[in-house]
Amino acid sequence: MISRHKMLDRALKGSRESKALDFKSSFDPNSTRDWCEMIKDFVAMANSGGGALVIGVNDDGTPSGFDVSGVLAIDGADVSNKLHSYTNCHFSDFEFVPLDRAGSS
Repeated sequence: MISRHKMLDRALKGSRESKALDFKSSFDPNSTRDWCEMIKDFVAMANSGGGALVIGVNDDGTPSGFDVSGVLAIDGADVSNKLHSYTNCHFSDFEFVPLDRAGSS
């Protein structure tokens, strides 16, 4: 399992995606498609020892300019409920952390 410190370091400095790091240029909490994509990534990371999903970053590691304030306002219980509704498993070992990658939040 990847340590929290190592995950956050990868999220801050990573320039390419891997099994433990995924970038999303945006996320619409009202989009079923976006939720399904995020749940797929959560499950894959959970099955491979953990990781970080970074929203507001393009696939090449550059900031997308997306305002992440709406994502940071999502209640963790809502994420757990969504994960459970799609997987029938309870996930709770995740957190939303605001990060600043090269001057962009």
